[in-house]
Amino acid sequence: MPDTLEQEKPLKTSKKSRRPRPDEEMELMDHLDELRGRLLRSVAYVVVALILAWYWLYDSVSKALTAPMLQVAKEHHLKITFNYFHLTEPFFLQLQVSLFIALALASPFLLWEVWGFIAPGLHPHERRPFKIVFPMAIGLFALGCWLSYAILPPAFAWFLSYLPANVELRQRYPEYLIFVVKMCGAFGLGFELPVVLMFAGKIGLLRDTVMRKYWRQSVVLIMLAAAILTPSNDPLSMMLMATPMAGLYMGSIFLVKWVQ
Repeated sequence: MPDTLEQEKPLKTSKKSRRPRPDEEMELMDHLDELRGRLLRSVAYVVVALILAWYWLYDSVSKALTAPMLQVAKEHHLKITFNYFHLTEPFFLQLQVSLFIALALASPFLLWEVWGFIAPGLHPHERRPFKIVFPMAIGLFALGCWLSYAILPPAFAWFLSYLPANVELRQRYPEYLIFVVKMCGAFGLGFELPVVLMFAGKIGLLRDTVMRKYWRQSVVLIMLAAAILTPSNDPLSMMLMATPMAGLYMGSIFLVKWVQ
């Protein structure tokens, strides 16, 4: 009996030792309060940007996105008209496009909130790469959207070359506008490849030597990703997206070596 009592005592003390200390509980609550505040501010950023996009930016953005198709129609003397086929389509189209504009406008502020939450837990030498990553992410996304918009006229010209003569194209406006928005978003996300690779190198999942060794296989994967990301799935758009992504991969080798 004494032996069994002596064996039970450590078990009871071990259970008590697993309970968090009051200071740990207070620290956890402080982190949760800070996270809640940053989430609320992030939602407020998106809402304000959505209101701005809905009332002031939608018309100009929709006209800019329609311009490539009208430019090709004018240059090739084609008759193209945009149409709606349901009374609710204009409202939901404006809502979707405005939400995309709002996320693009609010992204710097959202990244700032993310940085403000994780920065206190990092050492000074660990913060240095992230100070470059966040501006790089915004710049690369904008560059991808710009490149996508620049290749729209030749892509549309290639598609419309199969249109028979004296045939009018009646294009559904919501499908066209959402297609262009998806194309810009896909190129923007594809250009985030260096940021993803830098993060993988920072946490130890990837090394520059591995990237150098398997660069051929990586190029094949990039082409596959480009085929999946491009909404049109045509070879022209796929190659125009995969080529700069392959160049970004090669440049990311030096970035991964730096963050290691």
